[in-house]
Amino acid sequence: MKIPQALDNKTSSPVQRQTVAMLPRTVLLVIVAASQMVPLGFCCTTDWRGSCDAAGWNVRVESCPCDNTSCTTVYCDSLAGAIGYVQEHYQRASVTIDLCSSCSFELEANSTIDNSNVERLYLSGNGSVVDCTRNVSVTFSGKMNVTIESITFKNCSTKGTLRFVNVFGYQDITLAHFEGSGLSFLNVSGTVSISNTTISGLHVHKSLDHISALYVNSKLSYGDAGLVFSLTNCSIVDNINVNETTAMEEMTRGTGMFLYLKRARNSNHFFINNCTFANNVAYLGGSISVLTSSASDTEVDIRDSVFRGNKAEIGSATDFYCAQTPVNKQINETCLRVVIRDSHFARNEPFTHIMQMGSSTVCVKYTELELNGKIVFYKNNGSAIASEESDIFVNRDSNITFTGNVAQRGAGLNLFGSFVHIYRNTEIKFYTTER
Repeated sequence: MKIPQALDNKTSSPVQRQTVAMLPRTVLLVIVAASQMVPLGFCCTTDWRGSCDAAGWNVRVESCPCDNTSCTTVYCDSLAGAIGYVQEHYQRASVTIDLCSSCSFELEANSTIDNSNVERLYLSGNGSVVDCTRNVSVTFSGKMNVTIESITFKNCSTKGTLRFVNVFGYQDITLAHFEGSGLSFLNVSGTVSISNTTISGLHVHKSLDHISALYVNSKLSYGDAGLVFSLTNCSIVDNINVNETTAMEEMTRGTGMFLYLKRARNSNHFFINNCTFANNVAYLGGSISVLTSSASDTEVDIRDSVFRGNKAEIGSATDFYCAQTPVNKQINETCLRVVIRDSHFARNEPFTHIMQMGSSTVCVKYTELELNGKIVFYKNNGSAIASEESDIFVNRDSNITFTGNVAQRGAGLNLFGSFVHIYRNTEIKFYTTER
């Protein structure tokens, strides 16, 4: 496509070249609206040549009439300003924002972006690093599809470096090759896909409730669409939530990943595939905690994943809890179903009360737990699986191995009002020492 004259030193006038040279040399973001998506009579170039230098959310927006005879360049001092400009000029546009390759720059203020007029936003970091100089975050709000890739956020908000808020509409979010300190999804529905992502280094020392590296809080109304959430090829490691002392705050949950689903009688599906959860710390569910209400219908499917070195008072690796009474359980079907396939749990441990009920690697309450394939529980402190008022199904052709786990009672399985259903051609092996 033709390069705008104002940016082409070979064809621009001396005055034009001088104007370009006087512009501050900062990190530039390029916003491009796909020509097939914008209103009739407008088009945008996808060609941009320049260099990046210093730090800042400086955004370059290029637009021109379709004859390419004249172009205007608008400079924005924030990501929100750039999106606002696009909203004003391109209703329901598909927008691409490209950060300069391998640059480092600072984010100094909270930014809330209402995307109601943008149909799809694509943010490519090209290996860039955003250093939050304060406890700030970027919030995306509105009915839109978002793709984010190849960008690192560091030293950002403990409440979520990136926050996605969508109360009513459909939202499809994809994050790829992303590193950061926290992601929050509030009242989202539709499809959320996260892949090739690292979330690490979330350290909360202020007893903040429900703070996680990956936080999903869905309080949708009756009749709203459910949520399909997938996490693939990801690492969630070294995230800690403690208070100012060394004791754990009793309400901290799933510092690695916390799913909080209530109210709506809708179907929610979470798929965790080929992920690593390591060295995460919380009071309940060191790496993953799932809390649902009796009105929801939720399934969590974990496969080919590793849980290593996580710590919690209850459910050092995972904690699954359907908030319903035994009476409700007799009336309603199980509101939470957990499937674990071909996964490895090693050296997870509680903080103190290793002998109490619930001090376990996998803790389930009023939950249906299904075990499939080859699953290993290796040298965990506390029961490998603690189950209260739940049903455990070991499916056909499965191989479950418990080796070197330590507990006062039920080092492999600790059952309270629970049943274990074992199907044909299944092996369950318990070893007290390494083999």
